[in-house]
Amino acid sequence: MSFNLNKLTVKAQEVVQNAVEIAQNYNNQIVEPEHLFASMLQESGSVAESMVQKTGANVAQMKVKIGELLESLPKVTGAGIGNQQLSNNLAKLFDRAAAEANNLKDEFVSTEHLLLALTEDEGKPGELLRQNNINNNIVLAALKDIRGTQRVTSQNAEDAYQSLKKFGRDLNELARSGKLDPVIGRDEEIRRVLQVLSRRTKITRF
Repeated sequence: MSFNLNKLTVKAQEVVQNAVEIAQNYNNQIVEPEHLFASMLQESGSVAESMVQKTGANVAQMKVKIGELLESLPKVTGAGIGNQQLSNNLAKLFDRAAAEANNLKDEFVSTEHLLLALTEDEGKPGELLRQNNINNNIVLAALKDIRGTQRVTSQNAEDAYQSLKKFGRDLNELARSGKLDPVIGRDEEIRRVLQVLSRRTKITRF
């Protein structure tokens, strides 16, 4: 495999490690994209799960389906257990994820790049995503909502935009969905805020 696993973010490395453990639990000697996808969906509140949810797909149902796919993989017993190896399909998926990172001008491969690569997977995980109307463009749109214009420039990049998601509120989204209370009797305050913002904008142009 040509891909350097050290180029993965910490979260992505955890996903891969968990995929290996899932393979061990299912007595699968070869770690496949199925294990990786299962690992990505297993962590509640993860970036990958958030992106899948944003597409409108039923995450719980997808977890059941991926569990069925894992059950169908070849099992080993005896000496083979605990000696897991990455499959050629998974190696190709890492290469696709690296290409996705490069397209987004990111310096490390994170969990969202792995999900983007899975949408192009020719096997069962990719088929499952497509059956749920999840493709590359839809995931990219969901990614933009989650991390905005931020780039992956460190191995802890996911923590930054996950923190915004957990502790911040998207006021634009709330306004679009009609969940913000109307502002009544605050005309003077709003006018003063606009004046301040206007002055600050003019200053920054010099």
